[in-house]
Amino acid sequence: MHQAAAKPLRLQSRANQSARWLDGLAIGVLAAATAIAFVTFRDYGLGWDDYTHSQYGALLVSLYQSNFTDQRALSFVNLYMYGGGFDILATLAAKTLPFGLFETRRLLGAVVGLVGLFATWRLGRRLGGPLAGLLAVTLLATCPLYYGHMFINAKDGPFAAVMAIALLGLVRAFLEFPRATPATLALCGIGVVLPSERESLAASRWRTRFYRSPSSRRFAGAQLVQNPR
Repeated sequence: MHQAAAKPLRLQSRANQSARWLDGLAIGVLAAATAIAFVTFRDYGLGWDDYTHSQYGALLVSLYQSNFTDQRALSFVNLYMYGGGFDILATLAAKTLPFGLFETRRLLGAVVGLVGLFATWRLGRRLGGPLAGLLAVTLLATCPLYYGHMFINAKDGPFAAVMAIALLGLVRAFLEFPRATPATLALCGIGVVLPSERESLAASRWRTRFYRSPSSRRFAGAQLVQNPR
């Protein structure tokens, strides 16, 4: 009887020990990626649209500083369709950090990418256990397409990281239903709000163009005549 009862306990102890080892290895992968990124971020060159994105960040800062009267950012190339959360953050960070603008963009991209790696580890662990989490973070950290674009891709890199956060939040929400924790709600909020920022800028741009057009003013005048207040 005692031996039969002790066997599940021994198996549980081994499972917990294995989980700790696997989690330790995953943390080691994250630590190695962080150390390499922080040591090498200055060695990356310019991306294909770095100048354009840096200009866009400056225009976004001007948009907010002017209380939305300077609206050049809403018609700058086609970047209003992508949002500028990363660009405005990089522009502001470059004013305080002891690096140049493009070095700051490399560093900020690395930080965002590392957050995506952490979210991927937690997501894999939630779905498949410690081994799945270790495999997920290891494969993504050693994927040149993801790791390299962390530093130079101001659109797809942050978007990939935010999508990992959103998926992690949704998985946690399903597992915790019907009472999601505040941390889970925060993850869901970040995952939903940050990607939708690009749609809000695009909508602002088209709304501004609509209300400035003569046809829209005639339409608004007709509506006032038909529906006086």
